Amino acid sequence: MKLTGAVDPFAQVLFNFGVFVTLLLLTMADVFQRTPFFVSWWASTFPLDAFTLSLYLTHGQTGAPA
Repeated sequence: MKLTGAVDPFAQVLFNFGVFVTLLLLTMADVFQRTPFFVSWWASTFPLDAFTLSLYLTHGQTGAPA
């Protein structure tokens, strides 16, 4: 989106993959609650942060509701 200025098909594929990864991580929420905190938690929190940013940018470009 930053290169073309619009939501092209490739950006849509990447966004939908982000939705898929986010749903996978949300289904593992109970596992995360039982696991003690380690530095490796960035592997699960980074994708959630990246998806939040992509959701914000996609909404800004398309105006579509979440």
